[in-house]
Amino acid sequence: MQVENALATTNSYKDILTIAEKADAQLSFWGSRYVIVEGYEGALDIDALAEKTIGIIREKNHVLENNERDELRQVTKFINRLYTDSDAQVDRSNCITWIFCKLRKYFAGIWNYTKERGFGGGWPVRSDWMSEITYGYNRRCDFYTEDQFKTDFGCTPQEAKQRGFVVQFDQIGSLLLWKPPREWRKV
Repeated sequence: MQVENALATTNSYKDILTIAEKADAQLSFWGSRYVIVEGYEGALDIDALAEKTIGIIREKNHVLENNERDELRQVTKFINRLYTDSDAQVDRSNCITWIFCKLRKYFAGIWNYTKERGFGGGWPVRSDWMSEITYGYNRRCDFYTEDQFKTDFGCTPQEAKQRGFVVQFDQIGSLLLWKPPREWRKV
């Protein structure tokens, strides 16, 4: 079975996990980053797994059930590993491949700049996935709705703040998602 077809038919974090745990990052001579998956034919772009995961997160309006939270946490670990492995391959590559990688990154930046100006382009998936400015999608498994927060931690986020805990949140449209208090963080 083609890996592209397998990924296209996934609709849950558990389905993505079955692919992600068998994935291995690769680098071509021309600086193209891709993923091969054991047991499947073909290859995926390095961002394909993260892009599919982001799509499911958006479909579910950023709200996770507890079993989904654990599955997403595992998927996140594998996707982050793919990016780390790919970066290490670029660092170890020959100078020509390294230059091609940097050129690809540079032109992707121009493409994204034109997107912001209304000329097409698109924000790179990796930037959405690992954003340090906002909470990236690789951190979505750490967020709770107010009802989930109250169920899991025994109080509302406001009550936790009153008790002296640091509680952070992220707003997506009209939805507020809360990070757990640091001292109560689940491992």
